[in-house]
Amino acid sequence: MIIAVGSDNPVKIAAAKDVAGRGYPGANFINGRVASGVSDNPSDDAEAISGAKERARRVRKEFSADLGIGLEGGIVTVDGRLMTAGWAAVCDGENYHVGGGGHLALPPSAVRGIVEEGKELGEAMDDLVGEKGTKRGRGAIGILTRGLSDRRRAYREILAYAFAPLISRRLYSGDLFPAEAPPALKPLRPADADAIPHPSRPSHLFDGSAASIATIVVGSANPLKLRAVAETAGRIRPGCRVSARPAASGVSDNPLSNEETIAGALERARAARKSAGAGWGVGLEGGMTLIGGEWYTCVWCVIWDGEADTRGGGVHFQLPPPVIRAVLEEGKEIGRCMDELTGMARTKRRMGAEGILTAGLIDRTAGFVSSFIYALSPRLHP
Repeated sequence: MIIAVGSDNPVKIAAAKDVAGRGYPGANFINGRVASGVSDNPSDDAEAISGAKERARRVRKEFSADLGIGLEGGIVTVDGRLMTAGWAAVCDGENYHVGGGGHLALPPSAVRGIVEEGKELGEAMDDLVGEKGTKRGRGAIGILTRGLSDRRRAYREILAYAFAPLISRRLYSGDLFPAEAPPALKPLRPADADAIPHPSRPSHLFDGSAASIATIVVGSANPLKLRAVAETAGRIRPGCRVSARPAASGVSDNPLSNEETIAGALERARAARKSAGAGWGVGLEGGMTLIGGEWYTCVWCVIWDGEADTRGGGVHFQLPPPVIRAVLEEGKEIGRCMDELTGMARTKRRMGAEGILTAGLIDRTAGFVSSFIYALSPRLHP
């Protein structure tokens, strides 16, 4: 098995080896820089996806590889806000498999550098922190989340989503899960432990509003959402009290756009904060969104402090066609579809679609953690 990575960036190459190496032990990895065929700063998710696909196609062809991997970032506008985004594509010669995430807000100074001066994101981040070559290290995500995440971790997550159709071929063909379960893979999360600050580290490292928050309420009865927020909040503000209260989203059971999904998360955050009298309300909402003619699942987190909201987008990946049809044609909720497809019960409160389709490489809690971290990022800075 030869796997080619369309980049000379060591962070991208390491992330590809982390993920693909678990699914294909013994694979031979090669890499080379190839053109994306899109602008240096793709301006929407569809353009970024196109760039990732083109890199995957070109590098596979150049090295006569079994699989080609392409990674592409972008500066996209979602619900009127400018955000970063990251996308991964895997090309097997017949199909492209795509995963994305890493939607978080950019500081105004970085936005000015990109929009008014035409700078590439990496250059704008270098200027912001007074360093060189940040995109080959912690990247914008590492800088903006102050180490709660970093570029390699973000790439690993979107690559795990991109590999889902290859890991769970039978599920994507519509066969029932018990017929032939994909082999369990070693989860990515344990390897990320050092990327997340330990609770013993002084909370003044995070000198934005997050450093003083005392109470947070999550607008959901789903234990995975509570766990994701509590784990992360405890690392930035030891002693912060995190609780959960059911809260209605005010949107459909299956939101069908990023905008509707964000609206649902915001409504949950507002309702939960109001009912509990907490400092912050947190809403996490999942849905589907149409990008470039293809449907992707999406997860968004919104933090509401009573005056303003901050938001972050995590998992975006392709669901099995039978699930998409059931959602669009029969109006079923994604969790129910996954229950029926797998023969399991209450999957959305366990591994979630993410855990099932990646065979445990990543799970739903990890996706919620990333979304919360991305929503948190503007609050980690003064």
